Amino acid sequence: MKKRNDLTITFPVKLPAFILLTLLPFFLSFNAGYHRADTPLNPRTIPEYDTVAGVVMYWNPGSSNYDQIVTAVVNGIQSQATVFLQTNNTGHQQNMINTFNAFGVPMNNIVFIDVYGDRIWIRDHGPFSIYDNDSLAFVGFDDLAANHGDKDLPERLANYWEINYYDFPHIIFDGGNYLVDSHNRLYATNRLYTNNPQIPQHHIDTILETFMGIEHITTFLPMSDDYWGHLDMQIKLLNDTTFIISTVDTWHADHTILQDNYSILQSIQHPEGKTYQIVQIPKAQNWKTYINSLIVNNVVLVPIYNDPADAFALQAYQDLLPEKTIIGINCNSMIGWGGAIHCITNQIPPFEAPLGDDDDNGDDDNGDDDNGDDDNG
Repeated sequence: MKKRNDLTITFPVKLPAFILLTLLPFFLSFNAGYHRADTPLNPRTIPEYDTVAGVVMYWNPGSSNYDQIVTAVVNGIQSQATVFLQTNNTGHQQNMINTFNAFGVPMNNIVFIDVYGDRIWIRDHGPFSIYDNDSLAFVGFDDLAANHGDKDLPERLANYWEINYYDFPHIIFDGGNYLVDSHNRLYATNRLYTNNPQIPQHHIDTILETFMGIEHITTFLPMSDDYWGHLDMQIKLLNDTTFIISTVDTWHADHTILQDNYSILQSIQHPEGKTYQIVQIPKAQNWKTYINSLIVNNVVLVPIYNDPADAFALQAYQDLLPEKTIIGINCNSMIGWGGAIHCITNQIPPFEAPLGDDDDNGDDDNGDDDNGDDDNG
């Protein structure tokens, strides 16, 4: 259990459910991070396709194949938003600089931040961004991975940027299982609940509503070949009206699961009465996903695999997002680790909510140039 300014709180997971619910107001009031003891004001979710100011990553160069992926991802991001690279020491920073130079990647929009890192999978253990009364705030949970040094990374990043932070270390909620739209609706696999068997579902739902503004939750089945059970390996929202979902051949163990999840998508009613477009994208070789992409303002970084299926996937993205630049990055060297581009990145919205972002295209309509620059310094 982590300490917050000498205050240690242990959640009584072994108590009966009715006692947990009775004590819920206590935990809602005091189990948040120390930046602020009360709850957020008018919290709301921030979809990936909304304006992005920066992207945080952790990377320790040394594997040439993976270094090639990271440098390509960084180069794709930095035309649209600032890349914040966690730095453990001066030697680590110089190693990254040398590797960028070796791969011919300019450092036009890269900032090295003095925030320790341990694992590349910053999507899962990194911060969940919300707007707290239109100011950026972070929410932190525990993640399924054990024995790593990034359990408190959301807090350390909140301290670095001096923003509000709310922490729930008694709940396992990986960032790869977090997908939201601009209507405060969450989409996740049922691992949101099954990873927390001793915590009542109502308790989890109440925390998500109170601290993140989530008003509706749709759950899906995890794929059989995904140990982590993350939604970002199979389903993605490209904007407020467009889903993409993986498919596999009929003989594959995940075929029925993905078809069932496709049916769930078809049953979802848009809160404004609009019609959802749902496009199925076959996996390469029935296991390499194209869904684990990253949207950064006007650019979309898509994992590809030097496979004939690449062309269909890239064209699908371009057809669905004609106003954006689609960049394919070969992720063969890392997909066997269980993730791709989305898993190693964590986008940071502007510190203050853009005005008038109401046209579902993710751009802010306040007259800015939408280049993702962080005007907060």
